[in-house]
Amino acid sequence: MSALILSDKTQRSQYLAINLRALELGLPLPDLHRPQSVNEKIQWCKLYDQKKEAVSLSDKREAKKIVAESIGPGHVIPNLAEFEAPGDVTASEWDALPRKFILKPTHDSGSTLLVDKGHLHDRKSVLAWMEEKSRRIYGVPGVEWPYWHISPAFIAEPVLNDIGKLETDYKFHCAMDKVRFVQVISDRQSGGREAIFDENGSRLPHQLDLNFAFDNNLTEVPGFLDMKTIAERLAKGWKYLRVDLYHSNETVWFGELTFFPYEGFYKGPGQRALGQLLPIDTSTTRETCSEPLGILPWVLGH
Repeated sequence: MSALILSDKTQRSQYLAINLRALELGLPLPDLHRPQSVNEKIQWCKLYDQKKEAVSLSDKREAKKIVAESIGPGHVIPNLAEFEAPGDVTASEWDALPRKFILKPTHDSGSTLLVDKGHLHDRKSVLAWMEEKSRRIYGVPGVEWPYWHISPAFIAEPVLNDIGKLETDYKFHCAMDKVRFVQVISDRQSGGREAIFDENGSRLPHQLDLNFAFDNNLTEVPGFLDMKTIAERLAKGWKYLRVDLYHSNETVWFGELTFFPYEGFYKGPGQRALGQLLPIDTSTTRETCSEPLGILPWVLGH
């Protein structure tokens, strides 16, 4: 890309919003002319590689259908129930769900509630959580535009392991059809720990997400080659895509697809070094395919 081109009003609005968000978070303005870091390359793709297919793939319910066709239904966690709105969780629906299950909004990224009906949660508290998620227009401050077009809904999933805990998350950061590095998030119920591995499964010294403690102990990724194969299949055709997977009981399970993880505003010291592992092709661009909710919509009360 020889020059920074903002081709229309929507693109100019989104570019301004990205820069204002960086200032709000106390981060440097991203260089979108010559992106180098993880953050800059995610922001570049956010602005210049917009494809309408990202909407369906960002919708957790719709993504499962697409992924099942691509890699087979045996890698997709079956839904215990689907709810269009919190009010759909009637007393009988609630009673039919198992004691422990995972509840996820389909219209955002990262929100997960491990429901324990016998200890931590009752129907009223879960409905309150769902109401809060339903009201939120996800991704507005960081211009995560695919989520603006997804109607709020929820899916309930079974807990994969026998101990009733959240699974370790294997986040495959892919660029130009290949896995470039893997971010492993474990022990979420105790705050979470992060470890980074390269495209061959070797441990790297970097930290990307400061929300998690640096994991000094993890030295390998179980089922790495199987997960890598699936991640690359799902990432084919995208300049950048993060593929989230689980590995439980010798099976690779699909989690979600994320185009702009952490809004593209990671604060970890490793995000610049890791950016060198993401060879994004900036020689071709796409026009915006997403109309904004408005100029700087969060300023207007969202």
